[in-house]
Amino acid sequence: MGLELPHLGGDDAVTVLSYETLPVPDRIVRLRRELFATETTWCFERARLVTKSYQATEGEPTVLRRARALAKVFDEMPILIRSGELIVGQRAGVLAGRAVYPEYRLSGLTEATTPPEIWNYWRGRTIGGHTTGQACAAASRRA
Repeated sequence: MGLELPHLGGDDAVTVLSYETLPVPDRIVRLRRELFATETTWCFERARLVTKSYQATEGEPTVLRRARALAKVFDEMPILIRSGELIVGQRAGVLAGRAVYPEYRLSGLTEATTPPEIWNYWRGRTIGGHTTGQACAAASRRA
């Protein structure tokens, strides 16, 4: 099985390059099958770490708070390494997990689906909420 793509040569003549498709190794087939068979869920591990860091750094400059939160994530976030993976690492601590970035937005989350220590701390404090609030305030001043 191959794929042919048109290619412009040095003299602008069109030549056809042929690329052969290699078979997908069993290891890749298995990893892919596992991933697509796993239901996507929220992973709050990163959000817990960032929340603890922000709580511990109240009153410090924003740049330091963000740096300390990132360092905490790097130091304490579990790394998911699946059997057969050659390149590892992802943003969530579980397979098919969606990492939560509460400092930016709580989009897609509700009070019922979010651990209370995360929801209660970040509600009204996210960067997205702050910017939206400023934009709404500016719009109402112009009206």
